[in-house]
Amino acid sequence: MTVDGWVVPEAPDALIAKGAHNHVAMVLGTTRDEYSSVIDLMVPGDVPDDAAYLATLETWFEKSLAAKVHALYPLSVRGAPRAALAAVVSDQVMHCAARRTARAAAKGQTEPVYRYLFAHAPSAGPMAAYGAGHAVDVDYMFRTWQQVKPRAVDYALSDDYVRAVGHFAATGAATWPRYDAATDPYVVIDEPMSEARDLRLLALRRRRRRWLRAPRRITSRARSVRGRAAPAEAGDDRKNRARRRRSHVRAERRLR
Repeated sequence: MTVDGWVVPEAPDALIAKGAHNHVAMVLGTTRDEYSSVIDLMVPGDVPDDAAYLATLETWFEKSLAAKVHALYPLSVRGAPRAALAAVVSDQVMHCAARRTARAAAKGQTEPVYRYLFAHAPSAGPMAAYGAGHAVDVDYMFRTWQQVKPRAVDYALSDDYVRAVGHFAATGAATWPRYDAATDPYVVIDEPMSEARDLRLLALRRRRRRWLRAPRRITSRARSVRGRAAPAEAGDDRKNRARRRRSHVRAERRLR
């Protein structure tokens, strides 16, 4: 999204945090394995082992940060390099972004905010190989069944999903706890449905304040931030140091 100073005067998260938006009840949701079905387009080459996985991360992040990301998403947990890479991008672009928006909205309005994670992996159909990949929930919401070959459990989950979202649409209130930044609650859309807390919060708690270059290839916003993060002035006077510091702080805030 382009912040043009007119139609979009500031970054949406900043506007929402200040309450300068239309105050309505809202639900924010992501699928558990968002980029599992997209990672092959982002990384078309072979990633056969842990060394290649780390090398790929180093094309996205500064070397020191890539090592930290590598430690947070080890193959011992993720199983395969592509699964780990998909998890990294899913968190950065989708899960953590949804959490930032939920936190901003909960701060900037009194109307309720809710969050969900669609975690059901279909067992048959084109999306079965990708777990709960991007947009797989569309088939369950609208029963289009283009990416999923439905079985009894899928029909049952579709009923629950439509019922939960329909209740919110009709009443403005969800059937699970409203979002609170202190506890980070959300509902897990799976069969059966359940409630949970602290989605992807471990990585955020383990992060340290740092000045970093934005990941390459992931978003145009990241590329633009990277371009602004190191002003070209050669001098080291107080004015230039202050400008560099402000630029780095803005870049870091956008990547949180």
